[in-house]
Amino acid sequence: MENKELLGPVEHVIVLMFENRSFDNVLGGLKPYGPHFEGVPPGWSNPNTALSEIIPAFQAKPGTGAGTMPSPDPLEDHNDMMSQINKGGVGKMQGFVDNYATAKHSNPEIAKNIMQFYAHYPKGDHHPQGYLPITSALASAYAVSDQYHGSGPVQTWPNRIFTHCATPDRNGNKAYLNNTEYPDYPLMIGQLPLPSIFEKFDRIKGSDQINWKVYYDGEWPISSVVNYVYKNWSWFSFDDGNVFKLHSDLFPDFFSDVENGTLPAYSFIEPRYTDITLDPLKRHQPNSNHPGSKTPIGDDPAIDIIFGEQLLKEVYEALTANEELFKKTLLIVTYDEHGGLFDHVTPPTAVSPFDTPVSNFDYTMYGPRVPAIFINPYIQSGSVLRPGDQPGKASVFDHTSIIASLREHFNLGGSLTPRDDNAPVFQGLVDVNNGYTPNVVLPELELPSTEEYSKPFTSADIDQIDKNSMAYVMYHAVEEMKRLLEEKNNGLWHLLMRFLKKIF
Repeated sequence: MENKELLGPVEHVIVLMFENRSFDNVLGGLKPYGPHFEGVPPGWSNPNTALSEIIPAFQAKPGTGAGTMPSPDPLEDHNDMMSQINKGGVGKMQGFVDNYATAKHSNPEIAKNIMQFYAHYPKGDHHPQGYLPITSALASAYAVSDQYHGSGPVQTWPNRIFTHCATPDRNGNKAYLNNTEYPDYPLMIGQLPLPSIFEKFDRIKGSDQINWKVYYDGEWPISSVVNYVYKNWSWFSFDDGNVFKLHSDLFPDFFSDVENGTLPAYSFIEPRYTDITLDPLKRHQPNSNHPGSKTPIGDDPAIDIIFGEQLLKEVYEALTANEELFKKTLLIVTYDEHGGLFDHVTPPTAVSPFDTPVSNFDYTMYGPRVPAIFINPYIQSGSVLRPGDQPGKASVFDHTSIIASLREHFNLGGSLTPRDDNAPVFQGLVDVNNGYTPNVVLPELELPSTEEYSKPFTSADIDQIDKNSMAYVMYHAVEEMKRLLEEKNNGLWHLLMRFLKKIF
């Protein structure tokens, strides 16, 4: 018997996780700063030591390149994040400008741009570029949390693994802190045999049914670094896989599942991270909202947040087109980590996910805040979700609150690690007594031209890819997929057998 008390009538939870932006950057201008909303404080600033200047936080303006700011990509490894948080004093959050000045292709003048944050989208404005019009409209209509942090001051891989497994994993007595430390990085081929929320669904509800799905818009989902996800990814799958492309003309996809009412209990959506594809003749616009260039290669044009806005719009409008499904669905929109973009709130202390000590950083501190929006018609419109008093639980949300809330709502049993055991849940969020929030009519977006993405890659392009970038990860993942397809015993033959199994 499922517990329908925590999330009310919800039968389906969807997490759409974008990339590398802080709460202040995305939602800091949503409401006036005050005791009931912790947005960007008036006069908040960071020093620019090289120029002997104080740089105030400033709102984005249309027509100023705000949609691609900041570019180049800020720094985001663990040491850089600790510098951003602790420069000027422990937890002072005064190191963002100075740290950004040291990034590749940056300088003290460019570093000022790290203090931009997106203004609340003014309704009726017909030129939404430079704002986040879809994010702003949905955040205003439903609920946000201004007390939701990344699980650690670390990069994409450890934060995303936290979301699935409540730990970043460890190598002996050292915790993984940065993407490049994982043993098979950048390949996403099931290298981590960790228990996960996906496995808990199958153990409790039965592995003979589709209880969860990962939908991905690129060439390879980062979730497949978790072995249980990788093992349940049938590359040629019509009906019994758990990992699917977000958009597909041949196989089941997210939008057909929404239209047909066949969503599983839990869905995790990964955006497109780079313009690298399996098609050597095309590049596709990333929609991850990750700051910096698309590949990133030198001065390659930066990712525009308008494409992430378009993805969010597509997901929301698909759900509201099936109103009966939407009533029973909670959509959580968040980001994996702050990515070096400024936030003014000091990350609090956290419970370590490890049962035994590690010799390096033990994750007894959260990362900076990241955006978190909660969407369901029975959510009180315009509300701010905070943990409140949950005895024995942390005072802030992090990614493991997703795990804890899923465990409680769907009766999935005990915790994965001490971190999700300590995580507060999303209580009081979805309640039919809140009334029914009408569907939001979202503005149309004027998307930039994507003609440049039809050009093929050259060897010179590949040589310039930053080895710490998502592009490097995706390029080598794609190359591995090609290698498997070329090897009869390990690749093409295996795929052919899977394909024949689906037909016969």
